[in-house]
Amino acid sequence: MSATVRLARGSRIGLLRAPKRPTVVVEPCRACALPAEPHRALCSSTPRATQQERGPLYSRKTRQSSEPQRVTGTWERPSDFSRPRAQYRAEEEAGYHHNGSSGGGGGTGPRRTAREAASGPQSKAAVVTVMLAAVAFYVWNSQTVPLTGRWRFNFLSDEIAERMHPGAVQSILKQVYESGGFILGDGDVRTRIVKRVMRRLIPVSGLADLNWEIYVIADDSQANAFVLPGGKVFVFSGLLRVCGNEDALAAVLGHEIAHQTASHSAERLSQAWVGNLTTGSLFFLVGTLPGLALFAIWMATGAFVLPALMYELPMSRAHEYEADHIGLMMMAEACYDPRAAIPFWRRMSENGQEMDEVLSTHPSNEHRVAKLTQLMPEALAKREQSDCRGTESFARRFRLAVKQRQREMPRTEEM
Repeated sequence: MSATVRLARGSRIGLLRAPKRPTVVVEPCRACALPAEPHRALCSSTPRATQQERGPLYSRKTRQSSEPQRVTGTWERPSDFSRPRAQYRAEEEAGYHHNGSSGGGGGTGPRRTAREAASGPQSKAAVVTVMLAAVAFYVWNSQTVPLTGRWRFNFLSDEIAERMHPGAVQSILKQVYESGGFILGDGDVRTRIVKRVMRRLIPVSGLADLNWEIYVIADDSQANAFVLPGGKVFVFSGLLRVCGNEDALAAVLGHEIAHQTASHSAERLSQAWVGNLTTGSLFFLVGTLPGLALFAIWMATGAFVLPALMYELPMSRAHEYEADHIGLMMMAEACYDPRAAIPFWRRMSENGQEMDEVLSTHPSNEHRVAKLTQLMPEALAKREQSDCRGTESFARRFRLAVKQRQREMPRTEEM
C-alpha cells in the first residue's frame, strides 16, 4: 500500500517537474471558413482547433451574425446569394442589373441601347404623332395660287422674309464698291428714268405701303435687275441699254416686283426650312454615324442633282411664269404698253447666251415669249380699262386672294 502511494507521489512530482511541451496551433484552411450553406467546406479532413486556439477572428459573435461574410471567386455582391440561383440566371438573361437587396426593389430596370429605346412602343408613337402633326402643318399652310392653280406651301410672311436678311442691302453695296463699281446719283439721267417708271408701278404693285429704296448700279456690262423683300430695288445700267424705252423697262421691273407681290421669297425660305428640318429628323432617327454615312453616299453619288432637276428648278420656272403674268398686268394697269415685253425678251435672247431650260431656273426666252403672247389680249384689255392710277389694282386683288387663301381673285367692288 505504502509502496503504491510512494509510486503515485513520485509520478506526480515527475509530471510537475517535467518541461512543458509547446502547444501546437493548427492554422485552419481559409476555405474551411466558408459556411456550410451555400458552399461546402473544402478541407473537412483538417484537424479542428478549439475556440481559444482560433483566436478573435473566429469569435462566437462573428459566427452568429445575421449576415455571415462569404468569400466567392466572382464579382457578385452578397445580396445575390439571397436569391435562388435559377432566378438570378433568369434575370441575367433578361438583361437586368440589380444593385440592391432582393426584397427592397433596388433594381434599376432593363438596360437598353439607344437603338432599342428608339424602337420601343413609346418612341414609335411619338414618331407617328410628329409625322401626323407635320402633315397637318403642311396642309394648313398650303394653298392654291389664284392665277396658275399651282399648289404651294408657305408658312412665312414677307416681314419675316425681310428680317431673315437684315444686312442684305449693305452686303450688295459692299460687293459693288469692292468690284470697282458705284451707285449712280439722283441727278443721273439713268436714275431719273428708273425712278420715273417705279413711281407708276408702285401704286399698282399691291405693295405701296413699303419703304421703297432704288439703287442704280453703274455697270453697263450687266443687263439685270432684282427686288429684295421690303422694296429694295437694284438695277444695273446695262439693262437700260437693252430695254431701249420705258415700256420695256416697265416690263422688267414689273416682273421683278411681281416676285415680291406673290411672296416667292417667303415661299422659297419656307421650303428651305422644311428641308433642313427633315434632314435633321432623318439624322436623329437613323443615328449620327449611319446618318453621316448616308450623307456621304448622297454627296458622292451626286444625288443632289436629282431633287434639283425634279423640284427646285421647275419650282423656280413656275415662279417666273407667275411673275410674268402679274408683271404684265401690272405694267398694263400703269398704262405702259404690254406689247413691249415681247421684243425685249427677244433682244435678250439675241444678246445673251441662254442655258437650256431643263438646267436653268428661268424658262427659255422662246417659251416665255409664247406665254406672253398668250396673255397679251388680257393685258391690252386691262390697259384700256385702267385709269393709270391703280384704282382697280390687279396685284392688290391677287395679294388679297393669297392672304385669304382663295382660289379666285376678288372683284374690285368686293375689296
